[in-house]
Amino acid sequence: MLPQQQKSANAAGEKASQASQSASAAASSQSAASASATAAKKSETNAAASQKSAATSASTATTKASEAATSARDAAASKEAAKSSETSAASSASNAASSATAAGNSAKAAKTSETNARSSETAAGTERLGCGQAQKQRLRRLPVPRQQVPGRPQPVPPPPENRQKVPHRLLQLPQRRLAKPLNRPAQQRGLLPQRRHPKRTRKRRKPVQNPQKRQPHRPPVRRRHRHHRRLLQKMRRPDRRQQRRAAPRRHPRKQQRRQAVRRQHLRAKLLLNPLRPVRKLLLIVLKRLPVQLRWKTQALQLKVL
Repeated sequence: MLPQQQKSANAAGEKASQASQSASAAASSQSAASASATAAKKSETNAAASQKSAATSASTATTKASEAATSARDAAASKEAAKSSETSAASSASNAASSATAAGNSAKAAKTSETNARSSETAAGTERLGCGQAQKQRLRRLPVPRQQVPGRPQPVPPPPENRQKVPHRLLQLPQRRLAKPLNRPAQQRGLLPQRRHPKRTRKRRKPVQNPQKRQPHRPPVRRRHRHHRRLLQKMRRPDRRQQRRAAPRRHPRKQQRRQAVRRQHLRAKLLLNPLRPVRKLLLIVLKRLPVQLRWKTQALQLKVL
């Protein structure tokens, strides 16, 4: 009997402490929220011990709300039980019953979550099958281009009217009735391009509007005899320099006059001194003689001349 009384006293002390905690929780909303969270955690651990599978987020939220409501009720009941020791056993029994109901609720929530997951998986499988069937039906309904005459190139259907192209070859042009007489030139009839100037082979462009962006000037290309000029250029020397030649006389008549005057002077000298060419030859010979003989011959020359 004594150990039973001690156990009941311990239970009564624990219930009193729980009653005081619940009173403080009723006084402050934060402590009540924490107590409900701890109670929810305990119930979750009990549920995990009872069943291994965990509950989903929605089911846990509902179980937490129900557990918070039951814990509030237990707090109100524990306030009344704190007055007498006889009601402590009843409150402990009610606590045990509430924990058992919480465990049962969590087990039910886990079962419902499993059934929900299975139903979602089956729904996804049916959706995939439905998509595959719809795609197959779409592929079946696609038009298949069948060969009209097998083994031959099929006639291409004409493009829509907004993509009709004018045939650009003259042979493909249909013969058209002209309002103008047929004996006019083809350029005036609009069948052939207008004749250009023979040297103006390219279309002239307008000059660039911005003179700062103009390219450096290049002399215009001379298109006449272009091929022949190229051949001549290839036949030239590799350095393309002009060959050296004697410069032409600037004033040929003037030079001829000077030469004529020079001849006249020479004739006059010869008339005055007919031995002049002989003396000139002697001077040339004397320059080539050795020095010893040069003086004697010079003296002789002076005596002779």
